[in-house]
Amino acid sequence: MMMNQKYNFIEKLATKLIPKFQIIELSLIAVIIATSTFNLFTKKSIDPVFTITIGLLSTLYFVMAFAINEEVMENTKATLVGKLSGLGLAVLLLGVLFSFNHIPRNGQMLFIGTATNLIIMIYTLFNKSDIIELRKFFRPIFIRSLIYGSIGIIVIMKQYQLIDF
Repeated sequence: MMMNQKYNFIEKLATKLIPKFQIIELSLIAVIIATSTFNLFTKKSIDPVFTITIGLLSTLYFVMAFAINEEVMENTKATLVGKLSGLGLAVLLLGVLFSFNHIPRNGQMLFIGTATNLIIMIYTLFNKSDIIELRKFFRPIFIRSLIYGSIGIIVIMKQYQLIDF
């Protein structure tokens, strides 16, 4: 009973966030880019802002994994891809966050999140659907999976010292 209430709360929250999702997502990404640039060009560090923003973005993707998209609700594969994409992005961002903060055992989260995003990226790339709503649904998932999957690969390569910058 209690688990069902928690799921309903997350689902209701996600449904309310759907119209504002892109604005919130882009705002958080802008803050991450700004803090990264600030850290790169100055000696001062604003790691708490960076850490909180990545945590919020990860939470946003986790909550949005439970959003009900009315346009693709009948297609179970699309619903599964949407849920796996949100959960994979959340795990990947937490892995990146743990890696930047040098928390042990971050490699597993990075690997699981990156692998999930790469699988979803390949699936959405080769999914040739005739339904326009599905193509509109898969396009942003593909772009997010491509960008965050690339970030995950870079962080993994840096962690295992395969690249140095």
